[in-house]
Amino acid sequence: MIPQDGRPAPHNIITGQWEPTEDELDIGLSDGMGAVSALLYGESQCGISKHPVANSRKSIYEGLIGILNADDGSWSAAETIYSWEDNGCESVKRQAFPNDQDYAVLPQFADTSYMMSEWDEGT
Repeated sequence: MIPQDGRPAPHNIITGQWEPTEDELDIGLSDGMGAVSALLYGESQCGISKHPVANSRKSIYEGLIGILNADDGSWSAAETIYSWEDNGCESVKRQAFPNDQDYAVLPQFADTSYMMSEWDEGT
């Protein structure tokens, strides 16, 4: 839930709080589940067109999105996926998710220097 080490959290990508910078677009990152895969698995699974685990993850994700619908038919999860989003990470260059872009300058939300006694005193 909290960005770390200059990278967004998966939550930031999934909820649309992260948008790829020009440098991130240049290495193949785009909005979508593929960016989450690149964040979590990077060069070990991404950038390989026939990586069995990465391809299985993409297939499972697309299968789940395909069956998630409102009971009354008024909504489907597939309608929430934009055409520019990438569900897999095979098009991302084989390297770690960049840690020197937008999230490198964001402050961390948890600060270990804050003393609990200050919290207790209400100051």
